[in-house]
Amino acid sequence: MEDSNRSSNPSIHELSNPARRTVLRGGLGVAAAGLLAPLAGCASMGSDSLLGFKSVPVSTADRITVPEGYIAQVIAAWGEPVGLSGEAPAFRFDAGNTAAQQEAQMGMHHDGIHFFSQNGSTSGLLVMNHEYTDDGLLHTDGMKTWTREKVRKSQAAHGVSVIEVEQKDGRWSIVNPSPWARRITASTPMATTTSTSEKARAVLIDIRIVEEDHAATGLHEQPTRGNGVFKHEPAGRTANRRDRQ
Repeated sequence: MEDSNRSSNPSIHELSNPARRTVLRGGLGVAAAGLLAPLAGCASMGSDSLLGFKSVPVSTADRITVPEGYIAQVIAAWGEPVGLSGEAPAFRFDAGNTAAQQEAQMGMHHDGIHFFSQNGSTSGLLVMNHEYTDDGLLHTDGMKTWTREKVRKSQAAHGVSVIEVEQKDGRWSIVNPSPWARRITASTPMATTTSTSEKARAVLIDIRIVEEDHAATGLHEQPTRGNGVFKHEPAGRTANRRDRQ
């Protein structure tokens, strides 16, 4: 894993230690008790009734744990074909997919996401951006060497994905192929307009590949390959996280 914290400050892993959070919670609870003493009869501190569901235990396990009555489902994982007509390259766990294939697949590290409903709440377009790449996993030899093809693939793993999703029998899936499917990458030409006093002017942004060493944009030890949709179900269960590493 990349060491991006070269200062004397504690790392994110130390700050996220469950034991530390328990101590902080206890300290904050004592401090809040004096301030909220007049409301002590309303609800106890940390009560599950305030959340509306039973809380899950603190854990550092490599899995998604959800409260009883909920499940987590992966809908669109990194490398899944987005639904472009005639382009559905299967994900290769050995990182053997080409840059061209990555341009037709979901990018890495989903960030901002929005659902545009098309048929009530059972189908629509899911649009998300891919914030950064994990080049250690994206390429067959990780970051040992750099080539034009690896730069292209990293650019293809950035950007925006537009996928059509639908719900059937309580499960969500990608509609493939879909006329709405789109992949916008760092190499996609774009036209923008700007207003002037006389007319709107189109500007073509030509994104060129610089054939130089490509510094990694980020390295995450265990990236999650997808987005979870949480929904209520009668029986409680724990869902494992699907990672592609």
